[in-house]
Amino acid sequence: MRENFKRKALERLETAKWCMNGGFITSCVSNLYFAYFNFFQYAVGEPPRKRWQHIGIAKAFVHKAYRESRVPVELISKLKGSYDKLYALRRKADYTDELITERVTPELEEYINSLQEALGYVS
Repeated sequence: MRENFKRKALERLETAKWCMNGGFITSCVSNLYFAYFNFFQYAVGEPPRKRWQHIGIAKAFVHKAYRESRVPVELISKLKGSYDKLYALRRKADYTDELITERVTPELEEYINSLQEALGYVS
């Protein structure tokens, strides 16, 4: 079951890259956010308090990653920061009439690279 979260993370990551390359920035943001969310589900294992929460999942990931020391500390911090920024961007992308422009592309590329790196550490 847990492997399905990794599969979802990888699929959403690839979808996010495709969207960004095609100029579909809003879709990229949403897919990239959920790629992180699915990666955290995969890395954490069992949900805290018996269910997944958007805010709490990053905290659970950070605690587990620090405890198990499988991911470099700098990358843990970077992933948490990226997730928080993506959470805010995704809320804007999915729930407002604001468009997210290509100005955020360099940030999104950084978030994509960080997640790809993290996937190599967690198995």
